[in-house]
Amino acid sequence: MRTELKKAVSALAEALRLTLDLYELPKEDSKAEYHAREYSDQIQNLLLEQLLTDCDDLNEADAILRRHGLDHLIEDLHIKAEEWNKE
Repeated sequence: MRTELKKAVSALAEALRLTLDLYELPKEDSKAEYHAREYSDQIQNLLLEQLLTDCDDLNEADAILRRHGLDHLIEDLHIKAEEWNKE
């Protein structure tokens, strides 16, 4: 993957990590909770699709997820890869 593209994908992964971190804030912050609930799924789906589209292989995609503390998405990424290969 080209350096510029890798930076963009990493920035999206970081955005997802920061959005998921909003869930950890005190519940009194309704704006942060709304943002996390409203956008985390969309950012996650976009990230997984971008990883599958732009990475040279799943190992590279897995490494990006791990680097940003998103290890829990590796299985979802592999499932989506299998689904895309069936189409």
